[in-house]
This record gives sequence, structure tokens and C-alpha cells, in this order.
Amino acid sequence: MPKLWYIARIKWINDSLSQLPVVKFGVHRDIPIIRLYDGDKQREYRKTSKHYSEYYGIAVNREILLSEKDRLLQDWKRLFNEPYESLASQYKLNPNNMACKISLSESLQANSNSYKNDNEYFLDTDNYRSRIELRVAEALEEFGINFKYEAKISLGTNTRCPDFTLLFPEFGCCVFLEVLGKMNENSYAFSRGTLIAEYSTSNLLLGRDVYLICGTNNYIPNINLIKMDIINIVNRLCEMRLVKNT
Repeated sequence: MPKLWYIARIKWINDSLSQLPVVKFGVHRDIPIIRLYDGDKQREYRKTSKHYSEYYGIAVNREILLSEKDRLLQDWKRLFNEPYESLASQYKLNPNNMACKISLSESLQANSNSYKNDNEYFLDTDNYRSRIELRVAEALEEFGINFKYEAKISLGTNTRCPDFTLLFPEFGCCVFLEVLGKMNENSYAFSRGTLIAEYSTSNLLLGRDVYLICGTNNYIPNINLIKMDIINIVNRLCEMRLVKNT
């Protein structure tokens, strides 16, 4: 992943942690507890306390975020020469340029397409409609990019289910990735052109909010080419969403 992505992701983790109460798992006399830190004060809650269940999910979330932050900083030291803090302090998130805020994704339900799928391209519990879609899903999972498959959205007066809605909380946005696998067929290519027009008239622009991976009946891009396409998406988001402090 590109250098600016690491900056955006770690900044998002720091912001997320700052919004959570400081709670940690612990043990007191062999009994599991949760410790809540509030300034100079510290409270301890055992499993029998109602507060234990109240803070349990928060403690788990903090551990996940801290673990990811530690991993990303280790990767940074391995991949890049300059110190993280000195470069990260030069950048901030650009509040403009994106039509789809990350909050939109919270209301989207994956697998909303009612059109029958008789294929069997499974990854985990999801069944994809083509081999190329399966490869895209595998690449996204390898990069750790969260997504929703065929989540229903409104484009003007029409309802559509983009193949992939990619979630980038580090950039405060989501983008749509369409996998067009039969571009050698006239009727298919024409219908996809209509879809792109619907995106555009809904202020969802190619190269900003909408991205394409294309193939034909006889050509499917291999996994390395698909990874390159996904990295290009991330690079574009880095350029649009991160700006230098003035």
C-alpha cells in the first residue's frame, strides 16, 4: 500500500481511539476484570458487574485498533526510510471532493441484488457472479479493504447494486467498483454505458467515486493486474483526500 495510505490509516486509528473511553482488560486475583481510566482515577469492573458488559465491546475495539496501529508502524519502519511522525504531521484530511461519505455505507445492506445467481464462486459465505468478481474479492481481502458486495443504492430514479462498495474510513468515504466482464458483447457494453451515465448524473464521477475493472468472455485480468487496479484506486484517494498543511 502507498505511503500516504499508511498516514491516513494511522491518523484515522488515532482519531478513533481518542473518541473511545480508555478501557483495558486485566486480571485481579485470577479474576478477569476491565479497567476504566478516567484522568487520574481508575475503576475496575468484574464480570458480574453490569459495567463489564457495557465496556467489553469498547475494550475489544481498542485492542483491535491498537494492534493494527502497531502492525502498521512496524510495516512503516520496514518499508520507508523517514520517521512516520515527521511526515504525518505535514498532512491533514481534505473535507472536500467526495460525494459519498463513509456514513452512507452504514445504511447499505450487502447482497441486496435479487437477481438469481446460479454460479458457484464462493469466498467465505459470499457467492460471486463471475470468476473475475471472485478474484477482485480475494484481492480486496488480501489488502484488508472492507467492502459490501451488491449493496443497493439509488441513482436518480433507479435502484442499482454496485458490484463492490469499498469502505475507506481513513479517507472518510466509500467508492464504488464495477466489474465489467463481458465488454466484447455490444448489448452488455451498451447497458454498462447507461449505468456509467446514471452514476455521472447522480454526481458520482469516474475516477473519483466510481472505478472499473474490465474483461471479456475470453479475457480475465489475472490477480496481479487486479491488485494493481486496486492500488491505483488507493493512490487516487490518497491524492484527493490528503492535503499538506499550509
